[in-house]
Amino acid sequence: MDKILKTNISFGGFYHSQHSELIDHRIEMYENEGIITRWEDINYKETEEAYIHDYCYELSEYILNHYEIDIDFKKLSLHSPREYNFETDSIDCEVDEDKANKLNAYFLNDQDFIEYLNERTKSYDGYRSFYTFEQAKNNKDDMLIRYVLEYICMGEFNKIVEVNDFELIVNQGVEYA
Repeated sequence: MDKILKTNISFGGFYHSQHSELIDHRIEMYENEGIITRWEDINYKETEEAYIHDYCYELSEYILNHYEIDIDFKKLSLHSPREYNFETDSIDCEVDEDKANKLNAYFLNDQDFIEYLNERTKSYDGYRSFYTFEQAKNNKDDMLIRYVLEYICMGEFNKIVEVNDFELIVNQGVEYA
């Protein structure tokens, strides 16, 4: 039986991001086409959930195409902070531990990632990293996959990803025009 690993994907969140712009653009398009009559008709929470499912599908395809690792993201849920002054939205999920370890091993041999990991684990005035570089590199608490996924998402992937298959979810009782 495959061992499952709970992890988190830092994808940039929805607060003033390219992801919220994509959703807003779709809403505007639906409004202009007369499919909906008001922005308030959209259930943002459920629409964002639909978005992250499509985003993770695209991420899985990207990883398969670029790193030849067939990783699936299961049990997706959006983690939204109460306030956005310290953190932004992220995606809680589960992955197969063996596939996560393969992806980790790939990036441990990538010097650009090692430099990124070193910078992300540095503490400085006003910020204390939870993990040292060595702890993260040695996968303490299965943390390395989070850094790897963040590196992928916040790097080239977010520049090229096209999340097009998500559905706008309208509030209960509202019908499309």
